[in-house]
Amino acid sequence: SNTIYWDQHYTLIGAANTALQIADSLQLNDPASQINRAEARFFRAFSYFDLVRTFGEVPKIDFRVYSATDAQRPKASVAEIYALIDADLQFAAANLPLNWKNAAGSSRFPGRLTKGAAQALHAKTYLARSNWAQGLTLAQAVINSGEYALTSSFAGIWTTAGENNSESIFEIQASIGANNADNYSAP
Repeated sequence: SNTIYWDQHYTLIGAANTALQIADSLQLNDPASQINRAEARFFRAFSYFDLVRTFGEVPKIDFRVYSATDAQRPKASVAEIYALIDADLQFAAANLPLNWKNAAGSSRFPGRLTKGAAQALHAKTYLARSNWAQGLTLAQAVINSGEYALTSSFAGIWTTAGENNSESIFEIQASIGANNADNYSAP
């Protein structure tokens, strides 16, 4: 339902805002903390992009919420929401690594966010706004990064063996656990 969709997205936005506020309050500016900030801002932008496409104007909550009244905000314009998305994804792309590969060339953290994921999502937001030039520029940056490539088997990408392959830009890590329970994990 729309209520569940709304709640889940604002829960993720709230978690991102809390992480950002804690990092700011502790004045964490080391490289690992900047990556964590970039990841939080990616997920906030990801959530707002879904919300703005689904509902149009939505409340803009870009701060930590301590009580329910803090979150009682009027709807922000679509342009304001996209301005936040743009700022968040620019920050994410500037502070996320190209990849998480170890010395052997395999990923240390399968599914963890990268610069390419931020750029690809940002390109998608531009395409949703019919800003073809900006969308193309960012899509070409992802292609030209050399981090991604088409696989030889289209059918293979839908198999377990095809997970996190060279085509994967942003892939949520999930599995089926005991009693067919969904398990989502963050590496």
